Amino acid sequence: MATGPTLKDVADRAGVSLATASRALTPDQPISAATRDRVLAAVDALGYRARRARRSTDEVSRVVVLVPSLRHMAAAEVLTGVEAASADAGLSCSFVATGSDPVRELTAVERLAAGPAVAAVIAVGGTRPTSQWRESMTRSIRTLRSHGTRVVFCGRSLPDEDLGEVAVLDYENREGSLAAVSVLLSKGHRRIGLVRGPAGFSTSEERSQGYADALAGFDVELDPTLVSTGARSGVDAARRCTELLTQHPDLTAVFADSDTQAFGVLRAAQLLGRRVPEDLSVIGFDDHEDLAPVSSPPLTTVHSPFVELGRRATRAALGTDPELEPGSRLTLATHIVMRASVAPVAR
Repeated sequence: MATGPTLKDVADRAGVSLATASRALTPDQPISAATRDRVLAAVDALGYRARRARRSTDEVSRVVVLVPSLRHMAAAEVLTGVEAASADAGLSCSFVATGSDPVRELTAVERLAAGPAVAAVIAVGGTRPTSQWRESMTRSIRTLRSHGTRVVFCGRSLPDEDLGEVAVLDYENREGSLAAVSVLLSKGHRRIGLVRGPAGFSTSEERSQGYADALAGFDVELDPTLVSTGARSGVDAARRCTELLTQHPDLTAVFADSDTQAFGVLRAAQLLGRRVPEDLSVIGFDDHEDLAPVSSPPLTTVHSPFVELGRRATRAALGTDPELEPGSRLTLATHIVMRASVAPVAR
């Protein structure tokens, strides 16, 4: 009976010993980058799929999801979609919280590449793509793919990165932010603050670019002193926005690049006696359906299709989404949900 290429075939093609080829497919083994790359190139050329030891039915029927935090509202909504789609396919899920730390994420992916086979790996949310992250992530993904495991980035578009056979599913971060700030500008606001997430964090960088794009579209010069950068938490956003409004009392609107931060902005306005929306318009990004409609006042925000992202990411990871083959990219639309926290600028 015909069989596929073996590890010996890979070793012969790469010009290395069988033991060296095996080490090259196991992260954190003592082997040069050049040798590992040679072995991985042979894997790709031959279409080799490792026959993993301990490949039990329970292991390969599992979807592993890497998330910033299980308490993160957007991630929780994505996980709702992942769980639903996995259950429909008869699979189980497990979650690994990375704390938005690229080192912790790399460690998790490397362990998955070295351990028993799983059906799929889905990495959710933004990241900080350092040079170490690029090199190690690319290597681990190639190892996972050699074992037949699909990898999907969900809610993480890294247009400048080439990660090979990763399917990338994202939503309109830059476009959604442009639309949100344009709403404020169209209502006469010109002094608009930005309360954003950490520097270098991919999602916040894209949303900040949308803020800048909107200002440019209305011929409003970007004032960097109106931009407050920090942790994506309501408490931190309330502190930073209090400082921002105190230093710039002429601000008439604030765009927060997440609903969590927008709730902090609403708290800051309350503490300073700024009425929303009469004195200050506030707009967020995410549209958490259990919170945004019941904030005081109800929050105008950018709706992000988080549950659908989770469903589609799972189908892509299982090879059942025709629009998301390995190596492809797909961006889902966002839209503005108008509520009571935005009004025309007071004259």
